[in-house]
Order: sequence, then structure tokens, then C-alpha cells
Amino acid sequence: MTDKLNKKIKADFDKNAVPAPAKGAYPVTIETPRLILREIEPSDAPAILAITQKPGFHYYCFDGTQNTVDAFIQSAVDTRKTHADGLREEILLAITLKDTGELIGHVALQRVKHIDGYPFDANFFIDPDMQNKGYGREALINMKHYGYEELGQKGYTITVHPDNHASQHVFLSEGYKHIKDTQINTVNGLEPRMLLFQNKDQFYKQRQLDKRALLLPKSANDDKATPALKIVKGGPKP
Repeated sequence: MTDKLNKKIKADFDKNAVPAPAKGAYPVTIETPRLILREIEPSDAPAILAITQKPGFHYYCFDGTQNTVDAFIQSAVDTRKTHADGLREEILLAITLKDTGELIGHVALQRVKHIDGYPFDANFFIDPDMQNKGYGREALINMKHYGYEELGQKGYTITVHPDNHASQHVFLSEGYKHIKDTQINTVNGLEPRMLLFQNKDQFYKQRQLDKRALLLPKSANDDKATPALKIVKGGPKP
């Protein structure tokens, strides 16, 4: 993709984006066409536990017990601090329906060391009862867009279990490439994973293929309309 085309694609979706990265943004809330991505709180434990206990649910850090849910929520809170590179340690958000507030999953930028220069995995899970509705893709695209615009990222990796065909479909159809096979630590010990990668140019090129708006559009008739990336941010919690 040429620089000219990349700038045009970004301009179509992001006319009101902040021009310089805002490092260490706390807290984070992202609005999408159908969702609100917000900070995970201890009060979310019952909803998250219920999701992890449903048939067909798989995610590396859960085994269906309260202990793994508690550890996950503690990690979401603890990683709101600033990393040595000036960015937030990690960003673990709840995926909620905009109309009802129901928690239906999780999306994250999490620290990894798979490829030098690309410090974050962009990952998610969705309630099995809410899959095949495009919620995971919508949350993931907006989270990655946040990382590009606010954190100055250049690309993301992701690891997917070879038997998790639903997640493979989301990432491969989004333009990720299979780099290699690897292993990661999970609640069940070492498990195999496919390592996938997508860079920034590939991400914005993919937006040309979206069949519907996945980032909030800017109204052609209102200069003060909601920007493509709506973020609420403040300082780190004491």
C-alpha cells in the first residue's frame, strides 16, 4: 500500500483523531457502532464466570472456576499502570452491548515477546451464545485502531489454538497471516498455538473490504459529530 492510499483510508475513518499518541491513557472507554468497550471491574466477576462455564468456551487463562476469574480481574486492574516504555502496561476491557450494557466478552492489548518491535497481542473472547454476530470482530478492530492512533503501534500478533476454528476464521478473514506454530503457557500447562501477525498498513487496507461500518463514522453535515475513535481517558488511579 502506498503512503498516499494509507493516508486516504485513515482519513475516511479518522478525521478527528488526536494527531499525536497519548501515552499512558487511563482509564479507557471506546465506543463502537454497537458496543461499549470499558474497563473490567470486580463487579463483572459473575458475568465473566458464567461465560467461562458455557459449553464451547475456550480461553487460555480460564478453567471454569472462580479462582481463574478472580485472577483475570486482578490482572485487568493491576496492568492499568504505566510501563517502562511510557505506554500503559496492558489494556483489558469488557465488551458490552451499547443498548443494554450486558457484558458479552473481553478484548485486550496484552504484552508479548513474539516479534521484536511489536509488543502487543490483540486478543478477545465472546460469550458462546453471542458468537457469529460480528461482535468480536467489531471489538477487535476498534481496539487495534485505538492502539494505532493512541499508542503509536505498528502491528499486532495473536496466538490461536489450532482447534479454535471460530477464532481462526475471525483473524484470517481480517487479514492476519500465519507466521509459525508455537506454544504458550495456559491454565492447563503448555499448549500449541498458531502465531498470526498483521501490520498497520494491512489493517487499514482491510477496512476497504468491510461490508458495514465497524468504526464510528463522522457525519458529513456536522463538523462536531462523533469521531471515528471515541475515547474517554484520564490519569492513572492512585
